[in-house]
Order: sequence, then structure tokens, then C-alpha cells
Amino acid sequence: MAFEFSDATWQDAAAIESWWNTPSQKDWHRPYSAELVASLRSPIHDSLPGNKQALKLRNVLEDHEANGTGTLTYGAPDTTTAVLMQESGLSTIYVSGATVSFTDVPGTGEVGADQADYPYTTIPAKVSQLFKAQFLHSRVDQTRLRNGALKAEEIKDRLVPLVADGDSGHGSPTATMKMMKLFAEAGTAAVHIDDLLSGVKDYTRSYNHVLVPVSEHIRRMLAAKLQLDICGSELLLIQRTDAEMSSHITSTIDPRDRPFILGSTNPFLPSFITAMHAGQSEADWNAAAKLMTLDEAVAANTTKEQFDEFLKATEGMNTSDAVRYVYAQKLDVFWSDAAARTVEGWYRYKMGQEAAVSRCVHLAPYADILWSCTPGLFMDHAKEVSEGIKKVFPHKLQAYNHTGAPGTIKGKPDATDAEIKAIQSDLGKLGYQWQFMPLGGQIGHAVAAQPYAKAIVADGLLGYVEGVNRAANVKEVNVGMWPYHMGALTDKCFQAIKIV
Repeated sequence: MAFEFSDATWQDAAAIESWWNTPSQKDWHRPYSAELVASLRSPIHDSLPGNKQALKLRNVLEDHEANGTGTLTYGAPDTTTAVLMQESGLSTIYVSGATVSFTDVPGTGEVGADQADYPYTTIPAKVSQLFKAQFLHSRVDQTRLRNGALKAEEIKDRLVPLVADGDSGHGSPTATMKMMKLFAEAGTAAVHIDDLLSGVKDYTRSYNHVLVPVSEHIRRMLAAKLQLDICGSELLLIQRTDAEMSSHITSTIDPRDRPFILGSTNPFLPSFITAMHAGQSEADWNAAAKLMTLDEAVAANTTKEQFDEFLKATEGMNTSDAVRYVYAQKLDVFWSDAAARTVEGWYRYKMGQEAAVSRCVHLAPYADILWSCTPGLFMDHAKEVSEGIKKVFPHKLQAYNHTGAPGTIKGKPDATDAEIKAIQSDLGKLGYQWQFMPLGGQIGHAVAAQPYAKAIVADGLLGYVEGVNRAANVKEVNVGMWPYHMGALTDKCFQAIKIV
């Protein structure tokens, strides 16, 4: 049950503190006070319909966590798909930034690649559209029930929780806050925010994403949470890390990133930028540089006693301060993260499951759900990440994306249908309660639309009759009746204002 503020307690810090002690809020680490939140709230208390949706989603996922199971969904490209997903029994609906980028960017209409280069209003507007469609069909159901066209037992909950793509927050903390306000007002149940440098995804070379420091990701999450607190929103925040497939990072400032910052250990090798200007290939430079983390370089070139002392003395230091210690102790170690920097100034990063676990653990106090984005289904990788998180946060909710070729088990091209069917269950047992296929809806549309279009070209109206009319009757798809069902709702309105 949602915590209820009254008009009298809306700007009361004690009431906000009471809300923060409820089960949905108590695990969050907030560096700001309830007094600050109270001072930032408007004098008008508006209720948010998304609060019920957020708590509904939380209940669904916590039930899966308790039972060792997981739910599966996909991205809905439009309202028709979203309504049919609910009618088919899916318990959540995803709103994919990639799908919106490819198909429908409200406002500008400029479709394109998945770079989140659309306005921050874009995905909240799509959520609002889907949420309003759910509301409309709920109202239609009630009208048809009163008209005798539906039985009470046929009425289903139309308001399936919507989980949305918040990308990297779309800019400064205030831009993130404005975006989150729109999400909260649109009826969103959950939003994910990632740790990528915005707008530089590389689709030519795989595993070439660029991360921001852990501290910057935390700031993004806190900006989002602060706005939700100001709004009194129960919306769940999902932290997404791309550490499993990111080869670079923008800065080495954060000590929490030190175990994964790579540097050259070859003192006779020119810097990467110099080598590139001289025409050397990146692969040749990487091989000659013998890239290692600072800790690996020290371990490889000192005694065990020296290495243990190094770890003790540099605990909590970032790479810059730790390197200073190496030089001050005159250890026989050469290591340079600056030598490995790219022309953009990015540092090299040691991607993988260990990095993903580290990021998830550091972000856990600032998120409701943890998600390590993966390029494909590697069951051993999924197990390593989930178990690594559970060692520190045994009951933290987790998400898993089925991307690339959903249903394909990496390293097992001959997987049987039974094994593919078991993937959802197997991941649920590992601890992934919320699983989703970001592009599933768009691809599903294409699979249905292309044969239909070809049938129209080949057979005209017969292609429509065979491919749509007859198929719809067999599969009991009643979309064609929606105009009449909705018309019953408008008829009620006309009758209400009819003058005799």
C-alpha cells in the first residue's frame, strides 16, 4: 500500500522521514535530508497514478525473488502492442529507447540510431501514450460491463506496469530531474539509468562502449531519486552498467574504478596517440603496450611483501595517487594510463563480469534494481554476475536483457527447444527477476508485417483476407472491434449531454 501524504503533511519533513522508513524506501542511501526535500516541494500536493503501478511492479518482482523465478517481457512500439501484451497475460511492459529511436520520436519525428539523441521528453511522452491507452481500455471495459457486453469475471487489470529507458539521464543533473518528473507524471513504474558516456555508442566495433566513473553514475541516480522524492513518487530506479562490454572510461578520478583502469607497462613505447599518428595499427600497439591494471603491474614486478605493502598503503587511492606511491617507494614498475589514452582523451578499461559486479555492488545503495547489460546470453557470465551481487546484497532485485539474438545461448549453438524454453526459468533461479527483450516488439512487428505486405502485393485483397481476416478470427485477435468498443464509450458521453 502506498504511503499517503495529506495536504497538511506534504511539506512536512517528519512525514517524509516516515515515508523513507517504509519497505519500498528504507534501503535507499540518501546524502540529503528530508528537510531539504520538504523545502523543494511545491505547495500543491498532486497524487501520482504511477505510484500504484510502481508498487504493483515491486510486488510482482518481490514475489519472483521469493520463489526463485523470473518474468519476461519485451519493448512495446505502440499502443496496440501494449494492449495486446496485457491481454496476452504479460505482467510488465518495456518502453525501449532504441525502439522509439528507430520508429517514433514524438515531437521531432527524426528517427535514427540508438544514441539517445532525442529530447529528454521523448520516452516520457511514449510512456504517457501507452499509459493513457491502458486507461482508455479500462474505461471501455467498464462501459461494456454496464452495457452487458462483458461479464464481471472477464474484466482484467489493464494497468500493466511500464518500465522505461532513461538512458544516461540526458545531460546535467537538472535535466535528469526534469526527465524524471515527466516519467513520474506519466504513470511510469520504473526507469533505468546507465553509466555510459552519452551519445558515443560504437556499432562498428563491438565491446567499445565508454563508461563514466562510478561517482558520476551515483550522481545520476541521486539526481533521479531526489526528483522522485520531491514528487512523492514510488517509481523504481534501475541502475544499468555496461561494464561487461566497455573498453574505455572518461576519467580515472574515482578510486572505485582503479582495479579496472589499464595502462601501458612498456616504457620504450610511444603513446597510443603518437603511434596512431605514425600509422601504427591499434592491435600492434596494444600488443606492444602489454596493458595491465596498476595493481597487476605492481604484482608482476615486485616481491609479495612489497605488493602487500603497496595494497595496504594505497587502499582507497585512485590511480594517480597510487602511482605517486610507486614512484616514492622507487619500485621497479613502469605503468602509464596516460600513454594509453585515445584521441578523445578516454582511458582504457578492463571490461568483464568482475567489473560489472563491482559497479553493481557500489550502486546497490542507490538503486532498487541492478542490471548489468550483456551483449548476449552467456549462462556462466550471468551466474558470475548474479552470485557476485548476492554475496553482498543477497535479496537485491536484478534485471537481465535478452539482446542480439534472444534465445541463443552463447557457446551452445545446438541448444534444443527445451533448453531455450528453460532460459527464463534458469535465469530466474540465478536471481534475475525481471527479464526483457528490448527490440522484441519491433522485430515481432516486422515478422508479421513483411509476409502480410508481400501477400497484398501478390494477391491484393485475397492476401488481406487470408493473412489478416481469417488469421485474426482463428487467433481471436479482436483489434478490429476496438472502434466499436470505444464508440460505446463516446456514445455514453453523447447521451449524457443530449438535450430533449
